[in-house]
Amino acid sequence: MSSKGVAFFCGLVFLGVASCEFKPALLNDPTTNQMVNATKIEVSGNYKPKDFEEVLRIRFGNSTENAAYSLVVQFDYSDEVGVIAGSGGINRYRVLATANSEFRNLETGEILGVFAITDQASWTADAVRGLDPTKKDINAQLGTGEVLTNLNARDEAQYRLYKMLADRIYTRILAIKSSSPA
Repeated sequence: MSSKGVAFFCGLVFLGVASCEFKPALLNDPTTNQMVNATKIEVSGNYKPKDFEEVLRIRFGNSTENAAYSLVVQFDYSDEVGVIAGSGGINRYRVLATANSEFRNLETGEILGVFAITDQASWTADAVRGLDPTKKDINAQLGTGEVLTNLNARDEAQYRLYKMLADRIYTRILAIKSSSPA
């Protein structure tokens, strides 16, 4: 198909979607609207819990003084490295986290849900000759350039991990809310 044909087809699809007044499924959902800015969030954990709390706030909004719900999360974070190709090859790094969560109705004190969600994110980096992946502080063995590249990749993987966990927690809570009586 020519590029003009593809453009024409995409235009038809766009017009079809626009003409039926497409709206995202959860835009006007009462359960979703009840959650926004109505959940008090507290996160504790072993590594940057405030960073994870900020990602959760992006999903849930900032709670008001009259928050109807409470979400308490114990965040357990770890990382590991594995060698993909031998000495001087490529290392695969992985960040793992478990979010043990409790969701509560603040008006009644009722615990609406207790659950744990585990996820991971990873990245690869060239190994430096003589690097010992069994040592805990890998970055101490690298040169400045490699450290900055590796730290940037790790930070991006951590943020992806935080977003995945926040989305899964939010989805789980929406399922809990939609199945509980109003």
